[in-house]
Amino acid sequence: MAFNLWEIAKIFATSTILLGLCAAVIRKYIDYRLKGRLDEQRELLKGYLANDLERAKHSLKLEQARLTFVYENQRASFTNVIRAMHAAITAVENAFDYSDEEWRPVDEDVLASFRAVRVSESLYTGNDGDRALTVFEKLLGDCVLDRMDGGPIESDVIRDNVRELAFLSLRVQEFFRVRLGTANGDPLADVFRLEAFSLINSIHLRGGDFPTKGLFQRGDRTTPEEIADICKQNEVTLIGELSRLEECLKESENVSFFYRYQNQARACRELLSRSMDL
Repeated sequence: MAFNLWEIAKIFATSTILLGLCAAVIRKYIDYRLKGRLDEQRELLKGYLANDLERAKHSLKLEQARLTFVYENQRASFTNVIRAMHAAITAVENAFDYSDEEWRPVDEDVLASFRAVRVSESLYTGNDGDRALTVFEKLLGDCVLDRMDGGPIESDVIRDNVRELAFLSLRVQEFFRVRLGTANGDPLADVFRLEAFSLINSIHLRGGDFPTKGLFQRGDRTTPEEIADICKQNEVTLIGELSRLEECLKESENVSFFYRYQNQARACRELLSRSMDL
């Protein structure tokens, strides 16, 4: 009986070893098969990723080429505008008569040349940039001899406009630097402040509501830098004055005539409100 138990023990041990060996062989086989499948899947995945990677590289190259094209054209466009502003300011400055120290109006060709550049480059200057350049153009127009009207332009008006033209030019140039990624900030906010200030001082309504009185009333020889600073420090009040102008224009008996000024007042108010939120 003891012999039988011994034999049984040997058989059991041998069986255990054989089972362990079989399990090891099966495990190796499974690992081998799994590795083979994984290798196959990895190669397939490499193929898929390689195709996606090539497509991504191609798309990136196209995007880089497009951005480079846009950037270079944008820079060239901004350069053209800067040159046009400089030429316009120089033309007005050269019209100063040293014999009697009076500012003379310039020929309408100066305005036409600048307008042509502004319109042709509006694709790259954008909505805000084009609006700022329109403000510049309006000031320049006030320095031009109107062949239809033929009325004289006061020397002091041209003098003040030259200062504001130079101020606007600097702000627009800074805006271009922001667009090209070499500067930060919102330099056109000062342009829109100046536009709003000029608007509430230039509208004449019956009843004396406008031109504006008090804080924003234009003073003699007030510089554009001072105007921008006053408006910036009192931005909420300025926006309120623009809203008041809108309401007065709506109630005016000449509401149709003043409609474009109503739109201008609303646009200035919205732009200034946006700059406060930045």
